[in-house]
Amino acid sequence: MIVVISDNMEQKVIDGIRKIAEVRYRPENLKEALKDADALVVRSATRVTGELLSETKLRIIIRAGVGMDNIDLGAARDRGISVK
Repeated sequence: MIVVISDNMEQKVIDGIRKIAEVRYRPENLKEALKDADALVVRSATRVTGELLSETKLRIIIRAGVGMDNIDLGAARDRGISVK
């Protein structure tokens, strides 16, 4: 499993995820990093657009925070990506 974490995250969270998955933390080219990723973890800095999701095989987007206004929920739904 490949998990992309696009925003700042506490090291203990990253280390915990690394116990069960390959982690790509704050990649320079997010769209490229997502091409073969299973999960995306965002906070509020990353805008998850339909264009960003256009070439992914993501199964889930995890919003580590409150609200989903930075995620194009329609684009995620259309691609069968769960958003939590």
